[in-house]
Amino acid sequence: MGKVFKPALRLDAAQRAVSRMLAELAPPGAQIALNAGQHAEHGTLVTVRIGGVDPGARESLAARSAPGWTR
Repeated sequence: MGKVFKPALRLDAAQRAVSRMLAELAPPGAQIALNAGQHAEHGTLVTVRIGGVDPGARESLAARSAPGWTR
């Protein structure tokens, strides 16, 4: 009773961290949607969707934010 559900806190922390990082890198007008969830192999998976910018700007943001992320 009264224990904090830590998996939910970890997902929230991951989503907030990625959101802050992308907010600093995103071009004006970019719409960023995040979803953090459990992943059987990796533990936590954050899915990022970028809209409101041309495909070149989206690819540039993806490359600058984390080289090697799956796009």
